[in-house]
Amino acid sequence: SLNGSDTLQRAYEGVEFINNHYVKLCVDNVNGRLSGIDLDSIALWVRNTNDTGAGSLRNGLLAATDGDTLHFKSDVVNDTIQIVSSALSFIRNVHLVQPSGQEVFVKSLTTNIMTIPAGRNIHLKNINLICGNATDSGIVNEGTLSMENILMFSGLPANRMIHNKGQITFRGLCMSTISD
Repeated sequence: SLNGSDTLQRAYEGVEFINNHYVKLCVDNVNGRLSGIDLDSIALWVRNTNDTGAGSLRNGLLAATDGDTLHFKSDVVNDTIQIVSSALSFIRNVHLVQPSGQEVFVKSLTTNIMTIPAGRNIHLKNINLICGNATDSGIVNEGTLSMENILMFSGLPANRMIHNKGQITFRGLCMSTISD
C-alpha cells in the first residue's frame, strides 16, 4: 500500500521492442526504486528440444541481440535438441551457456550443427555436440569461437568435427570422441 512519502508522484513506463522477440521494460518512480530495468526475456531461454518455434534454440538465436547469453531451462537438461532443418546460424555475437553438471546435447545427423560467419564472436560453454553430418562437420567456423568444457561426439570417424577457417580458443575440458 502507498502512504505518506511512498505516494507515487510520477511514473514512467516504457516498452522498447528490440526485435520481434525481445522486449526491454522500464519503470521509474519518484523514489527511483525501479529504474531502467532490463528484464531477462523469456526468448533468451531455450525451453524445449524443438528445431524451430518458440522456446527453441534456433528462435533464441534469432531473438538475441549482440552480447546476449542464451541459457537452457531445466526442461532441456539431459535431453537432446535435434537440428534437422538447417545448421544453426549466428547473426549476432552471443553466448550459449549451461551450468556445469546440467547436461545439454545438441545433435544433427543431416546438416552441420552450427555455422559461425566471419565477424561473429561466439562463446559456447558446457554443451555437448553430437555430429553425424556425412558431408562436412559439426561446426563450421569462419568467425571467432570460444569453446569451454565442450564435448563433441561423432558417429563418422572420417569426418572432422570442426571445420575452422577462423579463430578458436579452447578452455577447460574440450574433447571429441567417436561413437558407434
